[in-house]
Amino acid sequence: STEAARLLDTVNRRKTRMMLLLAMFAGLRAHEIAKVRGEEIDRDENTITVTGKGGTTQMIPLHSRISEAAVSFPERGWWFPSTAGAGPIRRHAGSNTVTSVMRRAGIVEGGVHRLRHWYGSELSRQGVDLRVVQELMRHASIQSTQIYTHVDDRRRRAGIDLTVRGPVQFGRGRCRAVNSSHNDMITIGTL
Repeated sequence: STEAARLLDTVNRRKTRMMLLLAMFAGLRAHEIAKVRGEEIDRDENTITVTGKGGTTQMIPLHSRISEAAVSFPERGWWFPSTAGAGPIRRHAGSNTVTSVMRRAGIVEGGVHRLRHWYGSELSRQGVDLRVVQELMRHASIQSTQIYTHVDDRRRRAGIDLTVRGPVQFGRGRCRAVNSSHNDMITIGTL
């Protein structure tokens, strides 16, 4: 989207850009981004191991943009170390950084969660199966994933265009239609 491109064009700092990439192209939550370690990136398999809500750990594939940017990050240790001592930055520090960049890009309302939402919505818009979106978003319940299933006019039109074309016949409790592409009579269902 143009908003996503504008956002990425706004940031110059390597670490800030990586925070954006992890939210936009891996759907990571703020606390997950803050705690990324080099050891969690499998550069050969192109995956990242993420420990999310409830301590659930899952491995997900890395988007090529993240893989390319990961080359400049350490293979061991925190990617976003705290300046106050040992350990990673706090979740709020990363979240505030992302929110600040979004404002500079003219995106007034937003933060890491909005980018995560964009990621899930974009997967759905591109036609990715809902179960795959659920896995990539690391949702325990498919109901959580369904909020990303926006149906725009183009997709509704495509759905209608897939329906049977040609004359429909009703009789003896059945509905039958002529499939215009093959001139075959097919049974649609029982009335």
